[in-house]
Amino acid sequence: PVAYNFSMLMATINKARLRNVAPLKLALSDRTGIRSMVIPDSSTGHHLLAKFAVEWESGRQETVQAETLDNLVATGRVTSPTFVKCDVEGSAGQVIRGATALIRNHKPAWLIEIWYQHEFELMSDLGYRAFACSSPFAPATHFDSAVATDYFFLPEHMVGRFSHVI
Repeated sequence: PVAYNFSMLMATINKARLRNVAPLKLALSDRTGIRSMVIPDSSTGHHLLAKFAVEWESGRQETVQAETLDNLVATGRVTSPTFVKCDVEGSAGQVIRGATALIRNHKPAWLIEIWYQHEFELMSDLGYRAFACSSPFAPATHFDSAVATDYFFLPEHMVGRFSHVI
């Protein structure tokens, strides 16, 4: 949701004439409200790795609106997704905790960039089966960054749909 990244998103949507994309300038979290994000001094390359600010990290800060997936669905701002891609620079646990009603009621599939073991365990505790995004996809019982950092998390009722790639 930082200004530069959002402007790039809007430029892409407009240039590609995407009519089925409804961008929301907000950060997903485990609570709603104003949050501070930092673009670390160490951000390099072609994108800015903005993340929720922590006291020990230096960089340019911006305030952003934070929302939970549960609130977005409950208020009708978004429909209940069947698939969630979550690449939030180490804040996946916050996004997941802000989606517990969505998970309980709708059980979407997730693709998550995992940074920490507790994020993996949270999805497992919520009844999901994990599959490392390696070649080939492999069932996973724990987070192992040497194997993969991206994991599919599927509710039990969806596992059979993906048997051809697992």
